Amino acid sequence: MSGLPTPSTPPSAWAHPPLRQWLLVRACAVACIQLISTAVGWQVWELTGKPLDLGLVGLSVFLPTLFSWPMTGLAADRWPRRDIVRFNLAVAAGVAAGLAALSTTALASPWPIFGLMFALALGRVFGNPASQAMVAGLVPRELLPQALSLTSATFQALTVAGPALAGLIIALAGLPVVYGVAAALACFALLATIGLPPCQGQGQARGWGDVLDGLRYLRGRPVLLGAISLDLLVVLLGGATALMPVYATEVLKVGAEGMGLLRAAPAVGAVSMALILARFPPRRQVGRKLLLSVAGFGLATVGFGLSTSLWTALPMLVLVGVTDEVSVMLRTTLVQVQTPDEYRGRVSAVNSVFVGISNEVGELESGALASLVGPVRAVVLGGVGSIAVVAAFWRWAPRLRDVDRVEEG
Repeated sequence: MSGLPTPSTPPSAWAHPPLRQWLLVRACAVACIQLISTAVGWQVWELTGKPLDLGLVGLSVFLPTLFSWPMTGLAADRWPRRDIVRFNLAVAAGVAAGLAALSTTALASPWPIFGLMFALALGRVFGNPASQAMVAGLVPRELLPQALSLTSATFQALTVAGPALAGLIIALAGLPVVYGVAAALACFALLATIGLPPCQGQGQARGWGDVLDGLRYLRGRPVLLGAISLDLLVVLLGGATALMPVYATEVLKVGAEGMGLLRAAPAVGAVSMALILARFPPRRQVGRKLLLSVAGFGLATVGFGLSTSLWTALPMLVLVGVTDEVSVMLRTTLVQVQTPDEYRGRVSAVNSVFVGISNEVGELESGALASLVGPVRAVVLGGVGSIAVVAAFWRWAPRLRDVDRVEEG
């Protein structure tokens, strides 16, 4: 029997210690941001009671992304990505401490909160492209899809725990404690980066010419540009996260604890799907699966918008997370696999600004629309708009629709 070949164990991204260390850093960082985001939404809603102000939180987060993204891509392609992540974590710790101090004072307006969220976003706009590009330097290329799925699963798992924990702490101990825990998590994540490889970018960034070069590269890749644009339009229309405090208090009447469950429900679906995708990543008909998953996201958003109780809203939000995770995983894998390392930071920066537009400006759009037509109509109209975008891409973006494997472009 000794002469017979033995079956080999499939390679695993989890077997690489730098990836495991990076997942710990990401877990703490994501938990920190989720605690801050949930607590700030609740604090602003309690302070003003205006849906538009919830949208302005998103705007304060988006503006640094809009104006700084060219520099962030150059930084990720030139300097050690680990050090850029450290800068992001240090800013997050400082902002959490500042929010903790503000939460103990009687604020007359939410503008100091908006200012601190602006600072938080400034750190994140540099950290996000570096974080996205860093994973490719921690594992062999053939394990990159699995590593990205594990990274996404970590992100989604903490997106489950963060809002639920924030809602519980708000109800039991108050806002200062939430922000204090967030600051501690950011500090721990900063310490956990010790020993990580620097993941130095391979680009030789010199200035605006390199920014334009990155944009030209992306423009010449219609599959990548189509996938990023699809995410931009759909989340811009279909995002309902900003309205969770309104739904918790006025529509479903479930309070802070219920808001935590509503914020966590999409991540429950997403982390479950991320774990499945880490084991069984899609290998064929990638383009069609991407578009169909986004259509499912729109349908689930409509279902949530029409919900009249917590127990009908939660399953719809779980489906939102399931479908969103499929589309995010496919889009992220397409971007990372098809982009050479010398462009990866700049392409990741473009991806980050598109995500910023869709998330933060989507929050502003949702808040403004809810002010005009009410939260229920705003969510339903957003879901219908997402489905319409998918129909348009199916008809007019055949290169994206017909992609079979992630390596194709």
